[in-house]
Amino acid sequence: MGVDPVAIGLVGSLKQPEANLTGVTSLNAEVGPKRLEILREVMPTAAEVAVLVNPTSPTAESQVRNLRKPAHSMGIQQLTVA
Repeated sequence: MGVDPVAIGLVGSLKQPEANLTGVTSLNAEVGPKRLEILREVMPTAAEVAVLVNPTSPTAESQVRNLRKPAHSMGIQQLTVA
């Protein structure tokens, strides 16, 4: 799995990177809220969601942070398990 090149400081922007990059990124942090919306549609009564993250990943904090606000607005208590 690739790491977000913006999060680790390789480039300032994915839209217009200042350098050539070769690789792949999954953009988990960006699609996490959409995954939470889909989960909510499938399981509308779910009150808690476990988020599994690798605590040594440079993107772990942003993945969790990007889910807190959408989870709260959906009435979901987010549980983070490393």
